[in-house]
Amino acid sequence: MNGAVLRQFRRPYLVVFGLVWAALLVVWPVLGALLDPRFWYQQASNPPRFAVLALAAYAASGGLQLLIPYGVTRRRFMRAAAAFFGLVVLGFGAVSLAAHSLAAATAALTGVGSHPFTLSARDALALLLVNCLVYAAYACSGWLAGAVFYRFGARGGIALVLPAMTPAVVATEALVGWPDPARAGATALALAAAPVAVGLVVGYLLGRDVAIRKVSG
Repeated sequence: MNGAVLRQFRRPYLVVFGLVWAALLVVWPVLGALLDPRFWYQQASNPPRFAVLALAAYAASGGLQLLIPYGVTRRRFMRAAAAFFGLVVLGFGAVSLAAHSLAAATAALTGVGSHPFTLSARDALALLLVNCLVYAAYACSGWLAGAVFYRFGARGGIALVLPAMTPAVVATEALVGWPDPARAGATALALAAAPVAVGLVVGYLLGRDVAIRKVSG
């Protein structure tokens, strides 16, 4: 029963993520051909980052009250959510890398601007790491935002939502602004990873014993 419920819960997420991924692979190469590469890297990566953030927030706030009545324990739900969003982060990182590669190839063919991303194996792995870390930060912030609103209500959520955004803000400032994200230094990577690690612990503590509200209707 639990497995069927979790699969049902995952389905709309996969549909949304699939649409975002498809848009990435179509839109990013076009933007790479028409716009300054540094501009489109920073701007075109906003929608997928915020899609991860929004759906993680919904999972933390709405998932528990939907699934706990079916016998899914809090601990199992959070383990499943962590595994699911871990796969989402890897998927988004890989698709973003493919989009970067397509955009680089498109820019090379059109001769518009000088694309900042190289396609060597080393740079591809580095860019994959940077992308995954940024998406992980946004997923972490989304989970924290949903968790504080669910646990502490509207007033507590409003008071704590800005601290909850710390992983996403730090990762954006540390990594997204680089002219070439594949060359982000170890200091920037560590600076972005630290709030994510702390946020994961805090997110678990917020959800492990939270009271489940009755679903109306």
